[in-house]
Amino acid sequence: MAETGAPSNSNQPISVGIIGAGYGLSSLLPVLELIPDYKVVCVATKPGVNENSSIEASQSREVFFTTPKDLIRNSEIEVVIIASPPSTHEEYAIAALA
Repeated sequence: MAETGAPSNSNQPISVGIIGAGYGLSSLLPVLELIPDYKVVCVATKPGVNENSSIEASQSREVFFTTPKDLIRNSEIEVVIIASPPSTHEEYAIAALA
């Protein structure tokens, strides 16, 4: 049976990946870092985005993937937040649900 994505009863925070380094980093990441039940472990963006300035946006993020598909394939990610341009939402949502 496939997992439902429901939180487990463990005391570990839920691992979150954000697709989209613009709005995702500037608006979502600071809020998620205030919630102890969630831990943003990676952010994905398209090639060519300045990764160094993106990494500096968070003190707690441990991993930075270059592509959204790498983030989606990461088995440690429990929740994927899609904060990329709307034209990419369908592709990333289908991939994340597969």
